[in-house]
This record gives sequence, structure tokens and C-alpha cells, in this order.
Amino acid sequence: MAELMTTTTAPTRFVPQWRRDDPDAPAFMLRAGSVIERESLEAELAGEHRAGRVWPYELANVLCDAFRAIGGEDVGLLIGLVEREQGAALLGGEKLDDTDQATLDGARQVAIEYWPDYAALVAQMQRRELLLPILAFRRFCVGWENVKGTFKRGLGGVVDDSALKSVDPLHMRAAGIEAYNLLYLDPSAEKNSAAPLPSSDSPPISGSGEPLATGGTSAPTDGAQTQP
Repeated sequence: MAELMTTTTAPTRFVPQWRRDDPDAPAFMLRAGSVIERESLEAELAGEHRAGRVWPYELANVLCDAFRAIGGEDVGLLIGLVEREQGAALLGGEKLDDTDQATLDGARQVAIEYWPDYAALVAQMQRRELLLPILAFRRFCVGWENVKGTFKRGLGGVVDDSALKSVDPLHMRAAGIEAYNLLYLDPSAEKNSAAPLPSSDSPPISGSGEPLATGGTSAPTDGAQTQP
């Protein structure tokens, strides 16, 4: 169970990007967790929820193993497509054209169906994408404004489940991604490093997972619902 830990910096007031022109938009007060808290969150994801990080090279290696095991005349072609896709993503190489991308995507679906190791990694990535924002939100949200439910903490200092149910799922996901990003930011630095999650500055959808830190937050204001 997560334990509440205090920080010396003031919470960040976060409003989802697509609601920032709305005077009645929900706002969430997010505290920046410590390095230990960050790793504790990662441990919870990897252990209890089986949703640890899956690195691109790891996924690519297992996918190539799947192609080799399944066999067929196109094995060399498919492995080459994986290598080209990785090169484009990591080294800025030329992206696959639409035909090659469709070929590789179709082969991925076959690998998910017939190669358990690859299917397990894909499922792990999906669990992480869904659970990480919720777990980060409940650990690092310390108050909110313009949310129907009353902010309340439960055991271990995390947001109580009954209070979580009053938060719109899209708002919670956006705020949770921002809370996770804050774990990687140096508050003393003018330019902050990026956290390994998509931006929370737009309505959350399943995306590419490109590293991108969020911005556009402001200092907290009076009137937020908080609980010491």
C-alpha cells in the first residue's frame, strides 16, 4: 500500500487541455513525488499488477523470435521491417511506407495469436497504459476543484476509491499522466526532461507512447478541495 509522503514544493494545478477555456473546468492539485515514490509506483505496477515497463527493443526482439518460430517465406522480410521500424523510431530513420506498415501490422496480429510470449508482452503494455494513470492519480493528487465528489483520502494516504468514482475517467487519465510526468521533472531546472508517457495535454487515447512531458500548468489557487 502506498504511503503518503510530503514534498517541499507546492502542488501543481492541472486542468485538462481540452477544458482550459471552460471557467467551470475541473482542476486537480498534483504534488511532485520523490524518486523513491516513483520507484515504489513502478514496483507496484510490475509486481502487483504485472504491468512493468516493456522496452521497444524487448518487444522487437520477441516479435522477431515469433516470426522465426512461425516460419514461412516472408520471415526475412518481416524481420527487416521490424529493424527498419525500430531504426526510424530510435534513430530518426525513414519510416515504413503504408504498404510495408500494413504488412508488419498484419504479421503482428498473427504473432499475438500464435506466439504466447509476444501476446503476453502486448497484454502487459495494455495493462500498464490503463493502470498507470489511475495509480499515479490516486497517489499524487492532493485535492481538486469543480468535481462533484468530495476529495477524500483512504488507507495509505491515497485518494479513496469512493472519491475516485466521482472523477470523469478521461480527466483522471489526463491528470494521472501529468502526475507521472512530474515524477521525472526537476523543479529547479528551467527545462525539464521528458517522462516516458504520452502528453496529457489532449484528450487521452491509445497512442504511440512517445516520450513527451506536459506543460501549461499553473500555481494552485485558493478554494481547492483538499484533505490534510
